[in-house]
Amino acid sequence: MEKVLVAFGAYLRKRLLLPEEGIKAYVDWARAFLVFARSHRDLDFEACLTHFLADLARSLDRPTWHIGQAKDAARVYYYQFRKGGDESPDDGSAANIPELLRELRAAIRRRGYSYATEETYLGRVREFLVYRAKTGLASRPLADEDVRNYITHLAVSRRVAASTQNVAFNAVLFLFRHVLGRDLEGMDTNVRAKRGRKLPNVVWPDEAARLLSCVSESAWLPVALLYGAGLRLQELCRLRVKDIDFQGDCIMVRSGKGDKDRATILPGTLRDRLRDHLTAVRVQHDDDVRLGAGEVHLPHALARKYPNAAGEWGWQYVFPSTRLSVDPRSGQVRRHHTDPSVIQRAVRCAALKADLGKRATPHTLRHGFATAMLLNGADIREVQELLGHERLETTMIYTHVIRLKKGGLSSPLDVLAEAVQPCPNDTHHDSDQSHSDTPAASEKADGTIVGPNPRIASVDADQSPDNELQHIIAGTSDGPAPAAESAVVSSRGRVTIPLDAHTICGTSPQHNPRYLEELLPPSVVVGAETEAVDTFSFSALFHQGNSDRPQRPP
Repeated sequence: MEKVLVAFGAYLRKRLLLPEEGIKAYVDWARAFLVFARSHRDLDFEACLTHFLADLARSLDRPTWHIGQAKDAARVYYYQFRKGGDESPDDGSAANIPELLRELRAAIRRRGYSYATEETYLGRVREFLVYRAKTGLASRPLADEDVRNYITHLAVSRRVAASTQNVAFNAVLFLFRHVLGRDLEGMDTNVRAKRGRKLPNVVWPDEAARLLSCVSESAWLPVALLYGAGLRLQELCRLRVKDIDFQGDCIMVRSGKGDKDRATILPGTLRDRLRDHLTAVRVQHDDDVRLGAGEVHLPHALARKYPNAAGEWGWQYVFPSTRLSVDPRSGQVRRHHTDPSVIQRAVRCAALKADLGKRATPHTLRHGFATAMLLNGADIREVQELLGHERLETTMIYTHVIRLKKGGLSSPLDVLAEAVQPCPNDTHHDSDQSHSDTPAASEKADGTIVGPNPRIASVDADQSPDNELQHIIAGTSDGPAPAAESAVVSSRGRVTIPLDAHTICGTSPQHNPRYLEELLPPSVVVGAETEAVDTFSFSALFHQGNSDRPQRPP
C-alpha cells in the first residue's frame, strides 16, 4: 500500500491543482480510505465512500471541511490516479484543467488575496470550465462569448443574486487578464449586474439585549464582542491574544477587509470575562505544547522569519477550536481558530429563541453596533474608523436607518389619533359604480333585500316593522323614496340607504349638507358622498306617528 501511496503523492505533484504542503493530507486521507475499503470489499466505490464518510463524521466528529477533503482525496485517488481519468465524473476535476487552475491559484497568491477569495475564484472558474464542457465548447479555445453565455446562464437559468453574478464574472475576468493575458473586450460594464441600494438589517438596543440573553454560555462572549466592538465574523475568529489591549481599552484588528488594520472599542463590561477566558485558553495551549501541537498558522512569511513565533502565547487565537485539525495549506496538525459556523449557529438559535421577528446574523450585530453608536451621538467619521470603512458613503447608509427614529418624525395618521375608526363590517363603499345604471333591488333566500348601488349609508332599524322597512326600500311608503333600488335590508334589521341625490329628504346632501343637518333630528349625521357617514336610528326618521320625522322641504 505504501508504494501505491508514494506514487499517488507523485501524481498529485505532477498533475493536480494542489499545493505542495497539502499533498500529505490527501495521501493520509487516501490511506484511511483504503484501510476502510479492505473491510467492505462487497461494496462498489461510491457506496464504500458514502459509508466511509458517514463513519468518519460519526466517530471523529470532524468539521465539515475535513469530510469534504477526505471525499475529494478518495475521488482523486480512484477516478484520476487509479483509473487514469477515464471514468472521472464531470465535476471540474478532470485532468485537462488542473494546470490552468494551478496557474490561477499562483496568480491569486502573488497578489496577496485572502484564502477565502482564492477558494471562491477557483470554484467559480472551475464551474465556468464545467459549463463549457457541458455545452460542448471544451474542445475550442476560450472565447469572450463563452463568458457572456455563462453569466447569462447564471442569471436566467440559475437565477442567482446580482452579487453572486458579479463575483463569478470577477473570477473569470481575473482568469482572462492575469492567467491568459488578455482582456474581455466591452464586457466589464455590459455584463455586470446592477444592484440597487440595500438598507442594512439592524437590531436595536432592546432587541440586542433580548438576543444576547438567549445566547448559550459557550458562545456568549464572542457574540457579545461582535455587538460590543462592531467586528466582522472573520475578524472575530482571527483575533489573537496580542491584539487585545487591556491597558488601552481597544482591540487591534489585523489584516481586516482589504488587508487593512484598525483599532476598535474594547467593551468595559467584557474585560473581566475576557481575562478569565484567556486564562482557560492558556491552559489548553500549554497542553497542546506538551503534545507537540501548540503552533498556529502565521500570516505571510512570518513563520520563516520568526521560526518560534507560531508557538508563542501572544500569537494564539482568542477563540480557538475545540479540536485539533489539519491545515489545508501546510498539512500540519494544529489548533485553528473556531469555525465561523459555530458563531453563526449560535446567533441564529438565539434570534429564534428571542422571537425577534427578523433575520439576525453575526453581521446584523455589527449593523446594530453602528446604529447604536450614531443614536448615542457619536460622530459619523469616528464610526467610520471603528467599522473600518474606506468610504464615508458606506457608513452614511446607517443614517438612512436611524433618521426616522432619531428625527422625531411622525406619520400623518398618528395626528388623527382616535378620530379614525374602521367602518362596520357590513358597510360597503365603492364610488366606481353609477347610480343611474343600477338595477332594482332583489330578495335573497334568507330574506335580505339587496341592491347593487355601492354609495350607501347604514341605519339601525331594530325598532321598525319589517314590512314598513321593505315598503320604504321599495319606494311605496309615504314620503320620499330613498333611492330604493340601491338599498339593503339585512335579516338582522339593519338598513342601508344610498347617499346619492334624492335621498331621505328629497335633496342631495352634498349640495346642501348644512340645511339637512338643521332639518334632521340630532341623532342623524349626514355627510358628503365621499365622507364617512355615522349610523343613526331609522325609527327617528320613518316610524309612523313620530313627531320628529323630518318633512320634505317645499
